[in-house]
Amino acid sequence: PVLDLAAYFELGHADPDAPVVVVQAGDSIVGLAVDKLYDNHQSVVKSLGKLFTHIDGLSGAVFLGDGTPALMLDVEKIVRKAQ
Repeated sequence: PVLDLAAYFELGHADPDAPVVVVQAGDSIVGLAVDKLYDNHQSVVKSLGKLFTHIDGLSGAVFLGDGTPALMLDVEKIVRKAQ
């Protein structure tokens, strides 16, 4: 199965040609439709604090090479909730 992350976070729907990342969460293997793929790089994960605790499926944030913040997903929680 493929999970549309944009729909999961109530941000519309992924493009039909969106890249899909295949992940394993527990015993489940699913595809996650994403907006964009980035190169592999090392980063430091920062806590989101109390402001984002109500959003299920987020685990932290990182800063990309150009300084743009990106949210880290809790893939296992997202897959579990979507099932």
